[in-house]
Amino acid sequence: MLIGVDKGMPLLSLACNASSHSIVAGTELVKPDAFVLFWDTRSPGKTCRQYVESHNDDVTEIQFHPSRPSILLSGSTDGLVNIYDTTVPEEEDALVQVVKHSSIHHAGFMQDKAVYALSHDEMFSIHPVTSADEDDSHADEVKAAEFGDLRPVLKAEYVVQVLVDAAGSYVASGRTSDRSLSLTPLVHTPKFHFEQSNSWMLPGAHGEEVVRSVLFDSEVSILFTTYLFYFLYTNCYSHGRFIHVVKTAM
Repeated sequence: MLIGVDKGMPLLSLACNASSHSIVAGTELVKPDAFVLFWDTRSPGKTCRQYVESHNDDVTEIQFHPSRPSILLSGSTDGLVNIYDTTVPEEEDALVQVVKHSSIHHAGFMQDKAVYALSHDEMFSIHPVTSADEDDSHADEVKAAEFGDLRPVLKAEYVVQVLVDAAGSYVASGRTSDRSLSLTPLVHTPKFHFEQSNSWMLPGAHGEEVVRSVLFDSEVSILFTTYLFYFLYTNCYSHGRFIHVVKTAM
């Protein structure tokens, strides 16, 4: 499938949702605007909607709500995490929540009623999700949590990303000095906290290179990690053991 994108609008982030036939992407800052672009997969030749006022810098994250395909999240280097109800036609009215953080590296939904924000300087926080729906009586059950800089918390030199699936939540962090990558469980009850005694460490990781991305399939206990060094390298681990590496030209 090819989607239509105007020239001079580099895409930085992308999300798809099959149930709503939607593809959404965030762009670099194209002065004076940064765009959140929408396509309908049934007619992808041109955008069907654009948000142009919600961010004023690079849009680095786009994510759909895990169980409500009409709810969309965007994060930006302007320090904002926005949540929209895409059933509302006007951008101003569709924006139902704004979380103020700092320059967003990653952001996303955690459970149905929480959202996390991870900045480029490794600051991490969790916030309750609200929406335009009346059925938000459980939103107060999620308490905001400010963890600050995760590097001293996790004894890490950098943070890769947050992994969320049905099996739980993990934060992937690394150390180039001892060539290691760790997955640390982020436990939700009785309050959000890290269970460092159950961290999963991968010695060697990508050597002295910084791990750029992690994908964990908890059903089969397979972990994929990537880094860039002239080529894109993807390592595959099964039950903590290295299986193989794939090298892809950029």
